[in-house]
Amino acid sequence: MATNENRSDSIKYLEVLLSGTEPHLVEIPPDLENDLLRKGAILALQEDASMEAISLLGRLAQGAASSDIRNLALFALRRLADSGATAAADEIYQIAILDQQPAARQLALTARWKPGQPAIKALFDWLVAVEDGNEPNINLELLTEGFLAFATPSLQSAIFSRAAQTRYRNWAQMAVWFATPKDNLRKLIDLYPDLSQAEQEICRSYLEKLAQDHQEAQYVLCSLFIEHDDRDARDITIRKGYLPEQPYEKALYYFLIGNQNLYQQIDFNHNLLVTAYEASSRALRRRLLAFSRQTGQIDWLSAINQSNEVRWLADLSDRDWELAIRSLVSQERFAELWRLAQVAPPVWSAGILVRLHRSQWKPEDPGDQESFRSMANLAEICLRDALDIQPAKKLMALSDEVLSLALHPGGSLLAAGSSGQPIFLWHLPEGELHFPALIGPASSTRAIKFSLDGELIIAASSDQHVRLFRHKNSQLIKTLEGHRGLIRAMALHPNGRLLVTTSFDGAIHLWRFPMGTRFKSLVSQVKELFAAEFLANGDLLATGGAGDRVDIWKLPDGNRLRSIPVDPTGVLHLEATPASDLLAVAERTRRISIWNAVNGNLVHLLPELDAPVAGLHFHPNEQILISVSAKGMVNLWNLNSGSSLFSFETPHPSINATCLASDGQTLVTADGTGAIYLWNLASFVWLHTPYHPGISLPLDQLSRRMVDTAVSPAEITRLRFTETLWKWIRRYEIEIGEPMLIELGEFDIEL
Repeated sequence: MATNENRSDSIKYLEVLLSGTEPHLVEIPPDLENDLLRKGAILALQEDASMEAISLLGRLAQGAASSDIRNLALFALRRLADSGATAAADEIYQIAILDQQPAARQLALTARWKPGQPAIKALFDWLVAVEDGNEPNINLELLTEGFLAFATPSLQSAIFSRAAQTRYRNWAQMAVWFATPKDNLRKLIDLYPDLSQAEQEICRSYLEKLAQDHQEAQYVLCSLFIEHDDRDARDITIRKGYLPEQPYEKALYYFLIGNQNLYQQIDFNHNLLVTAYEASSRALRRRLLAFSRQTGQIDWLSAINQSNEVRWLADLSDRDWELAIRSLVSQERFAELWRLAQVAPPVWSAGILVRLHRSQWKPEDPGDQESFRSMANLAEICLRDALDIQPAKKLMALSDEVLSLALHPGGSLLAAGSSGQPIFLWHLPEGELHFPALIGPASSTRAIKFSLDGELIIAASSDQHVRLFRHKNSQLIKTLEGHRGLIRAMALHPNGRLLVTTSFDGAIHLWRFPMGTRFKSLVSQVKELFAAEFLANGDLLATGGAGDRVDIWKLPDGNRLRSIPVDPTGVLHLEATPASDLLAVAERTRRISIWNAVNGNLVHLLPELDAPVAGLHFHPNEQILISVSAKGMVNLWNLNSGSSLFSFETPHPSINATCLASDGQTLVTADGTGAIYLWNLASFVWLHTPYHPGISLPLDQLSRRMVDTAVSPAEITRLRFTETLWKWIRRYEIEIGEPMLIELGEFDIEL
């Protein structure tokens, strides 16, 4: 950098030169001479609007050691930009972005230039807005172009960090992966659903450009269609002739685009499609099944006998099974039906066996024919009598109105919150009342839970307090205070160390459990909060009540992630799957909707019920949703299809409260008369669960269930058929020190 002395010397030397003195008579120091030469060059270039001149000025403005030179070059660029040289304006924007020179930034902010490359101005405007703490509103297409064309790796990293706190965080992640596509393109598949529509358009556009020379981009475009049903991506792949990488993915691709000729050429026996199905997400499974229904191409289910993994059969709706069986029967593919019967849920296995028997088909193996005939006869009886579920036990809450229910994690105790002071406890399965009852000063208990270890009972009372009891000695150990309205909902974190309470004051309190210290409070815009549920292993919290939305909160910071729209009358119940992202919402309108709480997508809208929902529970296998209406109708829903599996009526005139055992086998319902019914759902679940080689079959439980006095004759028949079928499938009993699975056909040993 030139000193003040040097600057005064340069003026003196210039005056001498201007006076006409010969240059060689003036001794100029080398540093000063270089300085004067650069300044002279800048003065000469500031009127030259050629690309070469602008490029030289840009290099001087960024790379000169002297700040005087850099500033002089920068203002020469400004002069050219003011005169209409768009390339000069672009240079200033680039200096402001890459070198982050305050002078360049100020010039770019105050000037009214028309840039030659709008993308670089879009990038500049975005950076300025974020740095100033404003919400940018930038053309995403231009911003992406600017990011990829002008941002250095270090600047890209800085942009990504800044975007993390804005609505541009997903865009920034996408842009970073496009900047380094070699190892990152496949990551776009998982990110894609979280992108906005504009971001998805940009994603497809850049993938299409890359796909010309980048095979990985071709695979990703195919995956966008396969995984997310993106029709624009599908059109690109069809137009360009792109295909997925793996054979099973190609089979799935051809099947979903409806090209049956090409599909049959590579997968005539459906093995590849079954492999693709088993490797797919639940959403993709549902879409494949829906497409199969629409096109009537459901016969590929017959290939399931060649698979070692058949859990996914529980994804199928009753309609799927009906279509598959009808298709195979019409084609007289009886051997395939016989193999399908051996892995289908018993309720559908019975239907298959009856069809085979009525078609006068029988197995080729003479040793199998008698067993087939006896199973088919038993199946005829199963289908003749309607399934009926009876209450396993009835309890009475000493004439008090039951308002809330909870089952002990081990199933040994049932707790009931009443309209009076007592909290009743029963020992199960005997149904004996526990004495003394838990007594609190409140007039009623509107919500009740057991701790995860089963040692404590948590009771929310109408006096706006939450009480913790040790049920073994009926001792009150702690009272939680802080709400100013009626408490209607509580949720316990999956780790058991965090309790959430909500009330009609709109407050959401988070308590350390069991210490009872409140460490955070959230305020909902929805007043009169009726429901609260943890999701995604406790990372999210859902709350809802007398308002037009369900709020999803991110924990532990307590920021609202998103809101799910509901009817303005509000919601009565929320229920979440234990480990996934599904959230069931029961509205006052008698409607139940199922959402993906993470991305906010609607998964299913169930048919309207006969009355508002009094209870809502996910079965632990996460394939069944149980709803109980206020009029006493119990519905079991297939989560994969959104269709009803089974329904039955309870004897209640009206239902106030319900709960489901942690193993999903016992449902409890209660009404305003104090009557409590226990329903054993184990039989139903067994009947609708496919055989799986890795599952230890509960044959002993089936036998005990069949002598239970609460089991109806029709249910016993079905259980007997289930037992017979499972014994047939597992035709071995060999003691070798540890359990060994023998595949069908290896040994011909009958139990």
